[in-house]
Amino acid sequence: MQSTRKYRGSRCLIAGVLIVAVGLAGVVWQGAIGQDNQQSADPAVAGHAKALSTAMSIFFLMLIGIIISISISKIHAGKVREAEKDRENERIAKEKAEAELKAKKEKEAKIKALIEKGEVEKALEETEGLVKVKTEDIRTKAIKDFVREYQEKVVTEKMNDEQFISDFNVDVIKNIINDFNQVINVIGSKRPHLLAPDDYFYRGFLYYYQRNQNKSFEDYSKCIKMSQVGHKWLFGHRLCSAYNNRGNILQRYFKDYSKALDDYNNAIKWNPNLAMTYVNRGTLYSNGFNDYKKALDDYNKAIKLDSNLGLAYNNRGVLYWKVFNNYTKAMVDYNRAIKVSPNLAKAYNNRSVIYNRVFKDLKKALEDLNKAIKLNPKFYDAYLNRGILFKDSLKKYNKALSDFNTAIKININLPKAYYDRASLFKIIENFDNALDDYNKAIEIDKFFADAYTNRGLLYVTIYKEYIKAMNDFTKAIEINPDKGFAYYTYSNRGYLYEILGIYNKALLDYNKSIALNPNWANSRLSRGKIYFLKNEFRKALKDFEKALEFKLNKETEFDIQDKIGHVCLKLLECDKAIDSFEKCIQINPFDKRFSLYNIACAYSLKAGIEKTEDATKKDIEKAIYYLKEAIKNGFRDFEQIKKDTDLDNIRDHPKFKKLLKEKK
Repeated sequence: MQSTRKYRGSRCLIAGVLIVAVGLAGVVWQGAIGQDNQQSADPAVAGHAKALSTAMSIFFLMLIGIIISISISKIHAGKVREAEKDRENERIAKEKAEAELKAKKEKEAKIKALIEKGEVEKALEETEGLVKVKTEDIRTKAIKDFVREYQEKVVTEKMNDEQFISDFNVDVIKNIINDFNQVINVIGSKRPHLLAPDDYFYRGFLYYYQRNQNKSFEDYSKCIKMSQVGHKWLFGHRLCSAYNNRGNILQRYFKDYSKALDDYNNAIKWNPNLAMTYVNRGTLYSNGFNDYKKALDDYNKAIKLDSNLGLAYNNRGVLYWKVFNNYTKAMVDYNRAIKVSPNLAKAYNNRSVIYNRVFKDLKKALEDLNKAIKLNPKFYDAYLNRGILFKDSLKKYNKALSDFNTAIKININLPKAYYDRASLFKIIENFDNALDDYNKAIEIDKFFADAYTNRGLLYVTIYKEYIKAMNDFTKAIEINPDKGFAYYTYSNRGYLYEILGIYNKALLDYNKSIALNPNWANSRLSRGKIYFLKNEFRKALKDFEKALEFKLNKETEFDIQDKIGHVCLKLLECDKAIDSFEKCIQINPFDKRFSLYNIACAYSLKAGIEKTEDATKKDIEKAIYYLKEAIKNGFRDFEQIKKDTDLDNIRDHPKFKKLLKEKK
């Protein structure tokens, strides 16, 4: 079209030049004639020539005007015809394009319909155009629902992996995996060059959320291999994600911490600015290598890269709370996590623990747990913590049982849920169900040390199956010899040795328990008992008095004061014994018969060591008084009264004899 216009324009230009040339030639010719005539001597001839010259000039000017008018008219007519032709050509081209687009859409619709029906082979055979573009239609079918769900839950709500796994529709995952299987198997067999690392990456991603970690690991590995061999354009983006996700599998499920660290390092190599990789590596340093300094460094790095990454604040808060025992910094981080990610259920769940255990603010703890469950109704950790709150603090056992049941319904393979429910069954004295739940927890996780410990304790206290109990305690110690609640396991095995009369081994276990946790009163109390049985009263007294320094419940405090009183009786430190037994009465004024009896024994012994007769008489009177009070408050072991050598100093007193005679 443009070349035609240029050709016509050239013709008009040439015609115009010719016209001007003719006109100029005429003027020049007329001028030449006029000059010749002027040179003529005859005036008539000169006048005639001048008139002729003027007429010729007018003629040539008119001719030029006519020619120019005709040329302009023809040029205009040509332009009109040219514009009409252009419009026609444009109309034809538009109709052709519309027809092609309609045909293309019809073809695409047909291909998509085949894909929707799962007839991928027919779709592949339908058009060769599928080679370049239409494979994306198949992939779109496979990933569109998943991407939408992931975007909503993980990116927008910033869920962690476990929350997303719980919230994702299992059937949706299964269907999308089937679509990717068709993409990989069918396209791979017919046109393998069309397979991309993304095909394996997405399927691996889906397998992960299906909890099929083995297949997920294989797909991520294939994605990484393909990217390294022939898809360099993916290095900065896909390799980072593939290494990061494979590292998560190695860390969380295969427990291969060294290889997981290699993958995280490779992910950071390909993209050093992805904050989430630092969060994952920080978790690995903390949970896998106990390298808390590096973990903290990684969380700090993640926050520096993305100050709005709620999970980084949350995980750093966990580190501050559980490792550094700094609940203040932990609370600051949990609050920050909630501020930047108000839909991060995990942060509410973790903050509730501090409200419960540190601040004893049960109302706020419950509010946080309710919020976490509202944000993610399938967040089983929140149900567990709320169940523990109901069980231990609020004493609402039915609600606790409901929460534990819900957690198990969400994830039937969660050992801690069975473990926590077993502890509830113990409280309500449903021991058979408790044993079943401990068994289930151990069946799921054969390295669940605390479950072995508590099952062993159940065997000792309820079922009297000491061999099974010993096996459980020993297994727990093999799994966890010196971390966490290992001190509790040693203490319980020591208690079993104590029951069996193997005091030396009991003493060794109590020593180990105290070494692991010097601030736990129970082991001090238990070791003191062993020293008492071994007649090492000074050592026993030292342990009992040390145990009193710690925060105790009333039952334990009563037990320790009672033991101090008895040790002091053996050491003939009677005033100290009396003081301890009086404290027992203050702790438990509703059942003071035994404490009153022990005070009577203390005064009787004191009477035997007094230096003056008056002091002795006063002590005897007090001994008989407290013995009467003991009997008055329900002490009925008269055989004990008759045989107890502690009462020998008052046995011959008339009031004592009268008292026994009356009770006969």
